[in-house]
Amino acid sequence: MHRLRLRDCRLSRLPEVLGIDRNNVPLIAEYVNAAQRRLLYAPERPDTGWWGTWAVVEFPFTPESPTLVMPRGVAKIVAAVLDKDSYVMVTNPFYEFDRFGNSMLCDIVQTLDNILPIPELRTTGTVATYKPYTGGTLKVRVLDDNDEQANVLFCGIDENSYQVYSYVDGNRVPGYLVKATKMGTTVPIKFKKLTAIQKDVTAGYVEIYEDDELIHIMEPSETVASYTQYHLVGIGYQPTYHTVKAVCQLDYIDVKHDLDFLVIQNLEAIIAECQSIMYDNLTTEGAVQMSLLKHKQAIEYLLGELKLYASRQVTVRVGIPPTPML
Repeated sequence: MHRLRLRDCRLSRLPEVLGIDRNNVPLIAEYVNAAQRRLLYAPERPDTGWWGTWAVVEFPFTPESPTLVMPRGVAKIVAAVLDKDSYVMVTNPFYEFDRFGNSMLCDIVQTLDNILPIPELRTTGTVATYKPYTGGTLKVRVLDDNDEQANVLFCGIDENSYQVYSYVDGNRVPGYLVKATKMGTTVPIKFKKLTAIQKDVTAGYVEIYEDDELIHIMEPSETVASYTQYHLVGIGYQPTYHTVKAVCQLDYIDVKHDLDFLVIQNLEAIIAECQSIMYDNLTTEGAVQMSLLKHKQAIEYLLGELKLYASRQVTVRVGIPPTPML
């Protein structure tokens, strides 16, 4: 199946129905991004999500390190199997908070978890790096010459358990700002816990090291490092290599350039929702009704696509007006 790109939207009838120049990429991207957000967060969205908004991903791990960190673009695990034949229960962090989510009872529970009849994947919040940060010396390095002196902000708690703050151009910022270089820039303070990493939009990838060990890589368009983490329990202590195969719900990422992929794969739904946004911004008589009508059309296009590709019978709830986002 062809994956929908911003270029496909720009070369379609979308600019014409919106009355804008098809070469105005930033404005078209703004409409398309708003349309995607409205459709992804719409109350009419079924539990399966829309077609194209999930993917099957394999995560390797060992019992010595039974944590899975979702890559950028993955919101959550919906269902999973262990080593292709063993069902894994995925738990909701809200209901597991008192037992595991805040780690207060972690040491007590883990002893019992190894005799669980069914392995469980439990969310433990979000992390800032793919590999665990253990309190060592941080260093950041850019790979592209155009990214010399790019801003990278490290957020977290210092060795005295205080939130780290610094001043940039007289303004207080929540973290420590460094200028990244190709040779590598060392962060002069140590963190007890790293909660987030922020950076400029860059031309190339940005690497994060702890004591000269690579622990994270940020993509060029990525500005904030924050990823969902899962902990797998109930598998015992056998030092065996395992693989979790999971159906994952994809996360929303802004499109900015022609070749960026959309999460929503239905062009007609995108066009209809962009028209709904356009009518939302008008104050003329009948604009609200037209906005609701176009939103309803977009939902119907998505339901039809889901039925075609996923062979599911789903229903739509209408009458709930979309929230203006542009």
